[in-house]
Amino acid sequence: MGATLLAGISALDVPLSHKLRLIREAAPNAAGMSRVRAWGERHLALRNETLDRWTSRAWWGLVAGELLRDNLYDERRRSAALELVDFPDWAAIDEARQRGGVILATAHIGPPKTAMNCLLDRNLPLLIWTNTRDLPRWLPPKTEATFLDPLFAEERAVLLVKSALHLRAGGVLFGAPDWPSGAQTVVLHRLGMEWRFSLGIPTLARTLRLPTFLVMTLWHGERIRLVATLIQPPDSATARDEWNRLWLERYWGEIEPIITSSPENLRFLRAIDNGKLLRGLGM
Repeated sequence: MGATLLAGISALDVPLSHKLRLIREAAPNAAGMSRVRAWGERHLALRNETLDRWTSRAWWGLVAGELLRDNLYDERRRSAALELVDFPDWAAIDEARQRGGVILATAHIGPPKTAMNCLLDRNLPLLIWTNTRDLPRWLPPKTEATFLDPLFAEERAVLLVKSALHLRAGGVLFGAPDWPSGAQTVVLHRLGMEWRFSLGIPTLARTLRLPTFLVMTLWHGERIRLVATLIQPPDSATARDEWNRLWLERYWGEIEPIITSSPENLRFLRAIDNGKLLRGLGM
């Protein structure tokens, strides 16, 4: 896919949903995805036409995600991007909040920054773990969000303390265990590779005994579905290290079916491809 065509789709004066369809039409002709293709072949045992279709779908998800990010970061176009999102029933989360703090765990799956933007519009007392160098210069009105960046050593040192205080005060924490930025990590061996997870989220869930929901935004066609699933905690009598591993295995159990069946949502493949096919979007 040439950079000129990508930039042209991005610049068209048509609805975002139409741009997404145009990108999908171009995806079967995408070239240069050798590393992503090799990942699907090695870790998912895909071959021939099945691998071709998988690669095209993965390409579409990467490009569509960056186009969506561009719209979310533009104050004038943000509402159009969020109109693509189908929201879940929040009753379980709202009920849990009546009893105290709530942890919303997420994953680097699906279109980037979308779940965070959905939460910002709910006017929750949010503490968000995120890369603060990748944020828009503005935030929605009435947002009560605070941001901590685990990539900065000085913030990482106080991350759990600040998060625990925030949760004990009835706040909501939003962060991803699949970003191994902490000093302590757990490795799960799945799909022929190592997946490394930070212990920050399960540690807070275990020590504070708070409900934890997995919250993600996922592509479904050209629309986006926000999902919220309660992660059942292990038995409180379980030893610390085993408790953390069991929690992460249950977290992984929700993510693995997406990895094996929905290439549009494999955002981590961008790092494998080094973003080469995304530069033409002018983002």
